[in-house]
Amino acid sequence: MALPRPWLSSLRCMLGVLFSPLLPAIQILKLLLLFYIKKASLMKNCQSPSKPWRASHMSTVFITLLCFPSFLGAAVFLSYTIWSAKPSETCGPFQTLETIYESGKTWVRRLEHSGPSITWFTWIHQHLVENTFFLFFMSSILLAVIYLKIQVVKGQRRIIGLLKEQITNEGADKTFLIQKLHSIYAKQEQRT
Repeated sequence: MALPRPWLSSLRCMLGVLFSPLLPAIQILKLLLLFYIKKASLMKNCQSPSKPWRASHMSTVFITLLCFPSFLGAAVFLSYTIWSAKPSETCGPFQTLETIYESGKTWVRRLEHSGPSITWFTWIHQHLVENTFFLFFMSSILLAVIYLKIQVVKGQRRIIGLLKEQITNEGADKTFLIQKLHSIYAKQEQRT
């Protein structure tokens, strides 16, 4: 029997926590057990890399290729469950609602009727959470910042490469000049 992938297990936990509150505790125990089993296996079977920088490079590759798409996939499924999936009509905390997202709307309406001093919270919910333009605008800004950050990092790497090349060239130039000076001094000493 193969063990499930951790990202798939986390996805199941995030979807299931809406309907079973103790599921995260079971998930944490399971992941701790898997962690210590894998740690023991790693200590027995693997060697450390000969070049330390390879470990940090592999960590970056791991995060980029595995964790980010897994998080994105889990976020998509969780969003679909909250905004589109119809909850069970027979059991669960959301059984009377059309979607799970309506529970937030219902809670805000109850909060508004309970006290007039909390109307600012309902205004924030109505204009910022329920307004799709605001969410689209914030997502666009976030994507633009991520894109600019990536471009800045690429530019910095290119500049670092050019500076290393310039340092190498300047070192070669200085070596050449020193050799020329030595040859000139050697010729002057032979003349005298």
